[in-house]
Amino acid sequence: MRPARDDRSYLATLKLYIALVLIPQLLWAVSHATAGGYAYLSFCEGCMPYQTTSRSERTNNDVAVVRNISALDLCTCRFDRDASHLEDRFITEPTDSHGGWYIPHSLPDLTGPCSIKVINSSLSESDFLKTFAYTEPVVLKGMSDQSLFRAQCSKSALLRNYGQSLITVATANTHSYRKVQMTLCTYVTEVMKPQTLDTLGNETLYHFGDNDREGWKDLFSLYKLPPFTLIGLKPVLSFGLAGPGTGVPFHIHGATFAETIFGRKRWFLYAPKHRPRYNPDDTTLHWVTHVLPTLAVDEKPLECTLSPGDIIYFPDHWWHATLNLDAAVFMSTFFG
Repeated sequence: MRPARDDRSYLATLKLYIALVLIPQLLWAVSHATAGGYAYLSFCEGCMPYQTTSRSERTNNDVAVVRNISALDLCTCRFDRDASHLEDRFITEPTDSHGGWYIPHSLPDLTGPCSIKVINSSLSESDFLKTFAYTEPVVLKGMSDQSLFRAQCSKSALLRNYGQSLITVATANTHSYRKVQMTLCTYVTEVMKPQTLDTLGNETLYHFGDNDREGWKDLFSLYKLPPFTLIGLKPVLSFGLAGPGTGVPFHIHGATFAETIFGRKRWFLYAPKHRPRYNPDDTTLHWVTHVLPTLAVDEKPLECTLSPGDIIYFPDHWWHATLNLDAAVFMSTFFG
């Protein structure tokens, strides 16, 4: 048993440590948080490179190690955006073709053919208006440079800058009956999972649209609008991200450009007069695996799989459904 005076000495030392070290750190953190920044605390070191060695081989390059930090770490360990000495310890550029969004899954290979006209070269405004704007869909390749926007859509950048922002998620069925608010961090770490065949669309939460344009205006300002416009109509941006195997079943709305930022997205389209055969509460994954193979040739949709940087355009009131083959980040431009 420790002598009483040692107990007093120990308690005195502990009180001194709390008063001189922990309390000033907490006060500093609160003052920075209320000023609109994120506080960097020494006991937040758990997110820092020196504690990532259990997840990857230690290297002398902090940036290489910090790439392996989990989404939960990035959401939990928030830091001062103005602390330039910390910037290099987080990834602000995509570290690979997935931008850090890769999610392992056991889904089969669901890529399909492309039966939509693809334009790989330049297309004039007049040719777009005459050939596609009001008559048929088209896929545009090599006509968009979103490198700056894409860098800020990597997982580390989005979670660092918007992880604690509220987003709206909706059920992934035709009519999106239910909407829920949660932080982006919660969505990415707890909801954005691979789709399963036994889950209905009205049981799947999906983030697309209902964006906080004021809160996310810095990110949206980096996005370059599609190369063409529709006369008399105003473009409205709609941002989304979702897990592999997810998607939205058939629905219709106005003319739209849709671009894939990360991941691959398979699109299915029918002309306005050809109503597809589908259950509005089933997922696109269920439709692709159970309904699409049974369709006669004249019942099959137009389709194409988009890779990062590809843009699809479809005119007003065309039926369309989507299937994310990977974890995907995407932006649509609606005209109305």
